[in-house]
Amino acid sequence: MKKIKSIYILFVFAAISSYGLWACTNTGTSETTSTSDSTQTEEVEEPDTRPASAAIDNDFYIKATIEGKEYNFNYLPLDNVARYNLLKNNLFRIERCADDHCKESIYLQAHNFDFNQETPFVLQEGSEGKLKKDIIVNLIRTNNKGKFKNQMQDAEPFEMTIEKIEGDIYQGSFKGMMRDKETGTLLNVMGSFRTKMVIRNPAT
Repeated sequence: MKKIKSIYILFVFAAISSYGLWACTNTGTSETTSTSDSTQTEEVEEPDTRPASAAIDNDFYIKATIEGKEYNFNYLPLDNVARYNLLKNNLFRIERCADDHCKESIYLQAHNFDFNQETPFVLQEGSEGKLKKDIIVNLIRTNNKGKFKNQMQDAEPFEMTIEKIEGDIYQGSFKGMMRDKETGTLLNVMGSFRTKMVIRNPAT
């Protein structure tokens, strides 16, 4: 009798344990479903399929601080041409990337300025004689396919300082306001650069 009673107790205990396990499993499944249903789908960028990648160059750079956020651009442009150069018509241009596929890039341009001065000297926007003096700073973002996403472009006043020229190495700083072209918001920007200048004829 005692043996039968023990077997009966074990059977009841096993039945209760099985029910508890089923209940816990069922609850977990419904919670998972509920959480999954409430999760919003995030936009996923297309895979980066561009074969070329930019080379990092630690000797030359553009560094910028935009509204307190620091950016370090020390990759060469993807097309590997001298996109940072001093043209013979006094167009100073530097372009650098923040990552190996140039999804974030910046360029500085200064038009119609005299670069044959003793350093340090300051370049400022404005009109002098027949030629308007311009400084352009553009921060451009693209997606993984290289398609344009958004752009922050400079707004007056803007200035650039050439602090040091040693042979073909130019070093300096810049500051001014940058406007988000989508929102129109003005952002404070300042930074520095160091680049090897390549003298090029505009016709080439």
